[in-house]
Amino acid sequence: MRSPVVMLIGCASLMASQIFYMDLDQAVWLADNILVVEVSHVVHFPMDYLDRMEYTFRVLEAVHGDDVGEGDFLVFYTFDLPRSYTDTDGNEVWESPFVTGSGIEMSVEEGDTVIALVYSPPCDASRPAELVRLEPPGSLETIMGLLEGTSPAD
Repeated sequence: MRSPVVMLIGCASLMASQIFYMDLDQAVWLADNILVVEVSHVVHFPMDYLDRMEYTFRVLEAVHGDDVGEGDFLVFYTFDLPRSYTDTDGNEVWESPFVTGSGIEMSVEEGDTVIALVYSPPCDASRPAELVRLEPPGSLETIMGLLEGTSPAD
């Protein structure tokens, strides 16, 4: 049986390294374009204190924003990871990032259909767009309600 002190230390380090996700009703307003897309390619670039994801999307439907041309386009997403540093007193201090994503950005696969909230209009493979957030297709009604100033439950 583990002692309560060991269990508390374990819980404290888990809480210290958590990630805080922005609510959808805040993130939706950061996007210039909201698109229903099919993921045609995913590349994960792990780094020390962040992960970078690059996706190639094929637009199925433009829900909100500028007209988007046909064809595939490149998008990137940067995901901050929890990190720690040692303060001047020698104590380890954890930083828990606040991210715009929903949490599914790291788990989508080729062939998935998702809703992409994109900061700027997508161009082409030479200039990738920056992703605010990905949402599952079931979130479309909620997103439309937010854009229209209503709630799907109304």
